[in-house]
Amino acid sequence: MGLRAGLDRFWTWIDARTGIGVVGQLVKKKDVPIHRHTIWYYLGGMTLFLLLVQIGLGVAVALSVPTWSALYSESGENHEASYLWSLPSGQYYLVTAAAVILGGLIVNYLSFTALFLTMGIIQIAATFYQARIFRHV
Repeated sequence: MGLRAGLDRFWTWIDARTGIGVVGQLVKKKDVPIHRHTIWYYLGGMTLFLLLVQIGLGVAVALSVPTWSALYSESGENHEASYLWSLPSGQYYLVTAAAVILGGLIVNYLSFTALFLTMGIIQIAATFYQARIFRHV
């Protein structure tokens, strides 16, 4: 028995138990559009949007983390340096974990629209709060 015959017998055995051959027949009927394969074909639409969101988040983190670290270090004594250094580092992970859990609950019980509105309101409130802090520094 050759390799091809063995593979055919294996495929027949799998298809008899799972019915996956129907999916294969459906895929054979589908036409794949021919495209020029430009850069916009691969990076356009959602991929480009998510890349821009990631760049924006990176810039936001690069601006906010040193600011919060400076605020923590200015407000403490020198003998508390390691404790004050750990606050912004640990706070980042705790807030991220809480945001993931709460975001999942909001999406599960309400909708993505409710999640985005909640995120926008929190961001606006945080912006005003930070502006108030910087006036006092």
